[in-house]
Amino acid sequence: MMKQITIDEYLQSLKPIPVDIMGLCDDAYCPKCGYGFMDPEENDLPACPVCGCKVDWARWHRINDPEENYENT
Repeated sequence: MMKQITIDEYLQSLKPIPVDIMGLCDDAYCPKCGYGFMDPEENDLPACPVCGCKVDWARWHRINDPEENYENT
């Protein structure tokens, strides 16, 4: 039997979660399952390839990209 979710749970599932940033090289990890986005081509994936969690890369870019104007993020 499938568990029914509330509308709030559904809306939360649509919202991307910021990637976890750890280590000396500011490595990005999935906030839900801990998958490490280690390959450069995995940067900016919209979702974790393991668990499907939608991820937000804004904070990772603020830390790792050359200085730019991040006032609106």
